[in-house]
Amino acid sequence: MNIHTDTMERIIPDNIQKDDAAAQLSLKLHLERYQFACKHLLPGRVLDIACGMGYGTRMLADCSGQNCVGVDISADAISYANNRYAHTGIKFVNAALMDFHDDEKFENIVSLETIEHIHDPDRVVDHLRTLLKPGGRLIISAPVTPSTDGNSFHVNDFSERSFRKLFTSRGFKEIGSLEQSQKYLLRDVVGKKSSRGMETKRSLIKYYLTHPVKFFLRLRSLLSDGLCNRYLVLVLG
Repeated sequence: MNIHTDTMERIIPDNIQKDDAAAQLSLKLHLERYQFACKHLLPGRVLDIACGMGYGTRMLADCSGQNCVGVDISADAISYANNRYAHTGIKFVNAALMDFHDDEKFENIVSLETIEHIHDPDRVVDHLRTLLKPGGRLIISAPVTPSTDGNSFHVNDFSERSFRKLFTSRGFKEIGSLEQSQKYLLRDVVGKKSSRGMETKRSLIKYYLTHPVKFFLRLRSLLSDGLCNRYLVLVLG
């Protein structure tokens, strides 16, 4: 299997070092999101779209006792998930979010830290709706402070308002929410101590020169929130 280390976008719980505080906190936040999702599942099938290494899909299956489908674009991630988190109630599928279809549809769709990676979030929401049964539940999360400047995998920045509007403008109603925060130090961004922080080592000055609007988004975020990343999980029906 061609996966040996975790990245900012693919956490492998078994590989996280005890002294890597940033990675440990990121894992904690991810686990909290899945635990929150477990509390809001309806009876019926569960889709974990962009499931990564599969640990969250296994959590959903264990807590609900329901059939779960975990989908991810990475063949290596799906191979790892099948070896590490196999369960009689889980099916792991290698597919991109926008290419995945299922005729039976789902009572529950869980999509955590996914939509910020896809260029057209409106199409993502519309596609997820086609996979959701009428009366079903969508549980979805994203960063709601700027992240595209420090994370090359992200292509969308959301605020709390814009993230909520993405769904309410399409007829979804908010049932519940979870707010999370992750404080960081400058050394986490520009230093080498954290293996996960090293991925932000691209030139921020060059980035801001070519994306000046992002600089002002970051400045506004620093003034309002300080050195803190914030995340929002929505339960929608």
